[in-house]
Amino acid sequence: MRWFPLALVVLSNVAYHFGQKSVPRAAHPVMAAMAMYTVAMLGALVALPLVPPALTRAGAAATLHWSVVLIGLGILGVEIGFLLVYRAGFEISTASLTASVVLALALVPIGVLAFREPWNASRLAGLVLSLAGLWLLNRR
Repeated sequence: MRWFPLALVVLSNVAYHFGQKSVPRAAHPVMAAMAMYTVAMLGALVALPLVPPALTRAGAAATLHWSVVLIGLGILGVEIGFLLVYRAGFEISTASLTASVVLALALVPIGVLAFREPWNASRLAGLVLSLAGLWLLNRR
């Protein structure tokens, strides 16, 4: 069961990027995002009874946490951002990886400082290799 969530993330990201790259240029980015979220909302409504939580008042209140608002705004930025990234000419084979490496760079200090995640020479080496890969991937 440990690998199922990762497989879901990978398969969903494949669908996501293939879909984003395929949105017609004539589609308005914000209207496209609204349509995407309508489909996501309908999918969530269908999935709701399939994932039974231990629903309590505290659990319901936790759903309305400030972090949910932050995630919603982040998701909207990702949706519109990737649509514009592809329209700017990035290739589907490199855009996501480029964004992920830059994202990792941004998240390292947040992970270490805000969440006290460990940082060591091995992780630093991995980040340096990722940056080298990013350079190789995007050089012309």
